[in-house]
Amino acid sequence: MVNISEDIIIKKEIFNDGGEIHLYYYPMYHEFVAFGYSAYAAAKNAMLENEPLEEDYVTELQMPMVKIDNDQLDIIKANGLLLNDSKKGVYCHIKSFLPFDEREYSEWASALRESSREK
Repeated sequence: MVNISEDIIIKKEIFNDGGEIHLYYYPMYHEFVAFGYSAYAAAKNAMLENEPLEEDYVTELQMPMVKIDNDQLDIIKANGLLLNDSKKGVYCHIKSFLPFDEREYSEWASALRESSREK
C-alpha cells in the first residue's frame, strides 16, 4: 500500500512527540496522508472544525493512517504552525498546539488495528 519511503515515515514518527504533523502527498489518493502520532494529531486538529478524516491502519508500518483532502489540509494548517511546505507539494510539516495524550492515542490506534483485522 505504501509507496512513500517507509524508512522516512518511521524515522519521523519515532522522533515525533505527538506535537508534530508530518504529511506526505500520496498520488494514488490525490491526497495527503499521515501516519502514527502525526495521523492522530491531524485527526484531532480536523475535528476542531467537525471535519473527520478517513482513518485506516497500515499493517506494513504497524501504524494508523489518515487521508487528508485539500479542505481538511487548510484546517490543519490553520490550527497549527506551518514549519515546512515543500515546493513540490509532496511533504508538509506542521507544529500542532493541541495536547497529546498517549493513552488516547493508544486506544485510537488499537481500535483502528482491530477494525482493519475485521476487513
